[in-house]
Amino acid sequence: EKPMMVWAAHYLSALAKALMDDAELGMMR
Repeated sequence: EKPMMVWAAHYLSALAKALMDDAELGMMR
């Protein structure tokens, strides 16, 4: 029904995951 909402949700979740992975790598160093 709302492809833009679905796309935005997928995009935001992927972005959040990338940020979390980045933060984990930064903490390990």
